[in-house]
Amino acid sequence: MYVQSSSSLSSILSRSMSRVSRMVCVGLLLWLFSLVGCGEVVVERCKGGYLLDDKCVACLKDEHCRSSQEPKSTKICSNEGKCVCGSDSDCPDRQYCGTEGGCFECLKDSHCTTEKPKCVQNFCQVCEPGQSKACMLPNVCGEGISICESRGEWSDCKVPDSGFCKEDEVCIDKKCTTCRASQPLLCGDVCVNIATDANHCGACQNSCKPGQLCSGERCVCQPGQLLCGGKCIDPTNNPAHCGACGRACTSGQTCASGACLQTCPKSTPTPCYGGCVDTNRDANHCGKCGSKCSGRKRCVSGACRCPEGMTDCDGTCVDLEIDHQYCGSCSQACKRGQLCARGGCVTSCPASTPTTCYGGCVDLQNHPRHCGKCGKTCFDGQLCKAGKCGCPKGLILCGDKCVDIGESRLHCGGCGQICKDGESCYKGTCLSICPEKTLLCDGGCIEESSSFRHCGGCGKTCRVTEQCKAGKCICADGYTLCGDDCVDIQTSAVDCGVCDNVCRVDEICRGGVCEPATSVCQAGQSKRCYSGAPGTEGVGVCKAGKQLCVNGKLSTTCTGEVVPLPEDCNGEDDNCDGQIDENLYCLELVAGDGTKGYKNGLGAQAQLSGPNGLLVLPSGALLISDSGNHCLRKWDPKTKMISDFAGVCGKKGYLNGDATQALFNNPNTLVVDAKGNVYVADVGNGSVRKVDPQGKVTTFAGSGTIGYENGTAAEARFRSNYGLALGPNGALYVADAGNHVIRKIDAQGNVSLFAGKAKTAGYKNGPALQAEFASPSRLTFDTKGNLYISDARNRRIRMIDPQGNVTKFAGSGVDSHWNTTLENSHFSTPTSLRYTAKGHIYLADMGNREIRKLDPSSGVVTVAGNHKQTSGTFKAGAGATCFIGTVISITYDGKQTIYLASVSLHQIYKMTIW
Repeated sequence: MYVQSSSSLSSILSRSMSRVSRMVCVGLLLWLFSLVGCGEVVVERCKGGYLLDDKCVACLKDEHCRSSQEPKSTKICSNEGKCVCGSDSDCPDRQYCGTEGGCFECLKDSHCTTEKPKCVQNFCQVCEPGQSKACMLPNVCGEGISICESRGEWSDCKVPDSGFCKEDEVCIDKKCTTCRASQPLLCGDVCVNIATDANHCGACQNSCKPGQLCSGERCVCQPGQLLCGGKCIDPTNNPAHCGACGRACTSGQTCASGACLQTCPKSTPTPCYGGCVDTNRDANHCGKCGSKCSGRKRCVSGACRCPEGMTDCDGTCVDLEIDHQYCGSCSQACKRGQLCARGGCVTSCPASTPTTCYGGCVDLQNHPRHCGKCGKTCFDGQLCKAGKCGCPKGLILCGDKCVDIGESRLHCGGCGQICKDGESCYKGTCLSICPEKTLLCDGGCIEESSSFRHCGGCGKTCRVTEQCKAGKCICADGYTLCGDDCVDIQTSAVDCGVCDNVCRVDEICRGGVCEPATSVCQAGQSKRCYSGAPGTEGVGVCKAGKQLCVNGKLSTTCTGEVVPLPEDCNGEDDNCDGQIDENLYCLELVAGDGTKGYKNGLGAQAQLSGPNGLLVLPSGALLISDSGNHCLRKWDPKTKMISDFAGVCGKKGYLNGDATQALFNNPNTLVVDAKGNVYVADVGNGSVRKVDPQGKVTTFAGSGTIGYENGTAAEARFRSNYGLALGPNGALYVADAGNHVIRKIDAQGNVSLFAGKAKTAGYKNGPALQAEFASPSRLTFDTKGNLYISDARNRRIRMIDPQGNVTKFAGSGVDSHWNTTLENSHFSTPTSLRYTAKGHIYLADMGNREIRKLDPSSGVVTVAGNHKQTSGTFKAGAGATCFIGTVISITYDGKQTIYLASVSLHQIYKMTIW
């Protein structure tokens, strides 16, 4: 028999008496107040109490704090007679229930964000008061201290008395110095080389995505890797992207050479994180799983080694022939003003390597790390010829990797032609079983006597200047073995004609003979010249020039030549690649002089008032919802003129009939059906209007009264029905932002609920009618029937699939700006969005004053506008350099053009997309 202790009984009696005492006291107080006419104990606005006979009184038990309107409530009655939270579900969004019943911004650090990661006294802060951290100030040499102040923010960096660096100096290793030739640009307080620095690639602060390298000022993945979900992955051994982005192996399978298999094959025998690798030659798993070689180092016999022609100096791979800091040896640095050429410090470059690249002398025509231009690196496995990276004989370039399409299972017979799981590639054909006398290596059936990648055995790869014969790597045709290297003795200035025959500094090697770099000429003679990359002459603006004869010698200057330059928004092919203004997202003005008003005429001279909807008609004309003028207007791309289309501009109201007499109230989104009927989101009238091809305006759905009501066209009511989209089934879908739902209108105008909970703002995925939205504002369909929604207040893009399931497509919900993966990106009031032919979604991020591109394979990027610029005027140019103000509406012409409506600048812009 269990006997309760006296202390336990005492505790129970104490709690019981406390409960009884509290009930008696509260009852007595109610009785006393009623005697003096004061009524019940009233809590202000019923906050912390419960409703009894239409009056707020203090609670006596937990049930008083819960109502049928809140079936999921877990609120409890406190000892003070107040209703408080019982769990996080009773608190507002992003607040948490504390131990004493209060709702707080945070209870622990994990409730906070990366921007404010510390929970201090239930508020998220940048830091905890009293903390300190080391800091540095630009142009000040010496480490300082920053202290977390009482408001939870770091103080300014305070540095002890120390010498200030000069204007052209920077503090490196706590010493004032100027940037070295190999890192010539100062980014903040760091010297960098934007041609090769992954944290400052092409420009300061431009960071490459995880796993990417910077080559020639461009972020690229390692050869053979793919950019999947914003990260570089190896498709040969990544189980989530096996063979291609998004192709995941099932449970129990492993990824080997891009195929999902049950066990690892002999050529890649080691299982690492769901993939099969050879730890003797895999740069991501060198020697053991997860041991990754840094930078461009490669894995040789299980150890990380520098690429061919480079030496490890202090952990960095350098070219001793041209490196200014390590010239000739790891201990020799050239002095300021000197250059490194052929492993020695010189004052000027030799004729054979005439171009200066970051303190070294190179020939851009054949240098693998400066191929065609300084910093343009040919990846391991490629060689530089005539200023372009190429592949050894017998291999072709697929992406950035040289492959043998006769034996590569991911490129069998051609780039991107993938063999099925369980098949291998033999002479460009996928086979289920390899022929006799072949080896199975990396998914290919190999003839080891002639395979460049597997010469004499799996993984034994020849160098780029070699070929495989009889199972051995020997110098390729046109190359001679000099020492340990295969050399082109026809052009090598250090092995000209024969090994070790070194040309003088003013000579070049031509045809195996050292000869002067300049030739004797007669007055008036000239020589045609062109220094641009091969294949660019005569393309775009590029053209050849002339070397003129000066004092009996041909000038080294090529007069009149035009070589490739970076693209500019000028309608010309500046980089001479056969495309005009590619990847610049060039913007130009279509209509509006920037003044709020009403004026027809030439587009650039016309006036608009807060344009809020756009539509490209089948004729190519652009229809504009001129919301502030309460009418529809049309821009003709041929005449560039703006004219009225429907409604009486400057007069709002609700009237059907002829287009010239009809009245609208704040018209917004526009769509057109196959018959040419234009549907208008008439927001101010809470309805959807229709303008037929004959110019007659009718009400398609809506009673003209704002509210929420489903039913027939005449009965329906909407509230802030900003978004419209025609579905693949011919129905019209409405983003009813004020009611936080998506509505559907059939061909007869009958309105029904399609997704969300009416009048309930929230965030919840799942079946459409159980999902929750917060002010969904615009819609767009893709070619598969998926409906995308800009969920404005949730700062996310949501998707409803054809089966009616709601999921998140992009955005983390943080009101900020961050271009990254779809999952983690930040938006600020996303509005209009359009799906385009290339599978991208273009989004008007109203709060950030930008147009963002959403690409499932690479993430989110900004293509127009700048969130850091809060005011200004529009000037045509590359999208990222333009100020576009607040853009709420965009539309797509179905080809390569998007139109933007700036509601704040009262203008319409045109942008070319890529």
